[in-house]
Amino acid sequence: PPIFIDGSEEVNAYTRGMFSPIIVLKKGLVDIMNDGELKFVIGHELGHIRLFHFTIRTLFDSSITRVPLILYLPLLVFKVLFLNGKMSRSFEHSADRAGLHACGNLEDAVSCMIKLKTGQKEIDRSKVDQAISGNLDIDDQGNFFSDLLSTHPDFEDRVREMVRYSNSKKMY
Repeated sequence: PPIFIDGSEEVNAYTRGMFSPIIVLKKGLVDIMNDGELKFVIGHELGHIRLFHFTIRTLFDSSITRVPLILYLPLLVFKVLFLNGKMSRSFEHSADRAGLHACGNLEDAVSCMIKLKTGQKEIDRSKVDQAISGNLDIDDQGNFFSDLLSTHPDFEDRVREMVRYSNSKKMY
């Protein structure tokens, strides 16, 4: 799919479009990532496309408006708690695996995650090693409700899952 650079200084990327998807990278993200980390981000977004995450979300979002009023509130609660929460977090883990395959390097994937979390261009390589070993504590400031409603897994869960996945596949 085409890749566009948005001029925003925000450190973010996303995928849009169901039939002709595009990937959008924010300038702030491109500016702080090295080549391997950018491969992880682009692979992550390609994973969303390949796994039809945007299509699934779009279909569910459009179908919720076509239900009887009595069912609307329960479906809305289901959408907020399941689709925007648990299922969306599952999508992120799957896309992280695709990004890991694309960049081919666990350290690049983890350093990318640290940069996404902190917004810093330069990170100490020992932080990557600490994160991989499960000893890096980056304050997520989450609580029960924000964690429940979050569309993305917290940093430590994402890194732990990438390490587990790479070890199970003997990837690197």
